Amino acid sequence: MVEQRTENPRVGGSIPPLGTSYFIENITQIAFIDFLCQGAHLGNMNAVTFDTHAFVKRLTAAGMPEPQAEVLAEEQSRLIDTELATKRDIKELELATRRDIKELETVTRRDIKELETANKRNLKELEYRLTVRLGSIATAVGGAVVALVKLL
Repeated sequence: MVEQRTENPRVGGSIPPLGTSYFIENITQIAFIDFLCQGAHLGNMNAVTFDTHAFVKRLTAAGMPEPQAEVLAEEQSRLIDTELATKRDIKELELATRRDIKELETVTRRDIKELETANKRNLKELEYRLTVRLGSIATAVGGAVVALVKLL
């Protein structure tokens, strides 16, 4: 089967020309993923242990120059230390989120009760004002009827 090298519009981007080398990128990605699967482990659940020496050895064994492998190992270590969330970090965030949701539920229920109380008070006041107005209207109509009867 011969590859046609046509672009797939669903993927986006263009197909690189034949002979394009991804050697360094592929080594880096494969070695790092493989290393994380085998070499990195969770110590006390607070941090991820990353053996930079073993990582450099694996990269150099795969053909990467040692200075480049050392820089990559240092950068990977920095990223793991500053950006990688552990299971414990995620659990703490989950618990904090649950506490925040519980607190919001409590505050929301209290606010709803306060609104219900205020609405009941406003309805009573409105009922009283309507009763007074209706009484005023009834008195005015009664007075007008009496006046009309006297005139006729």
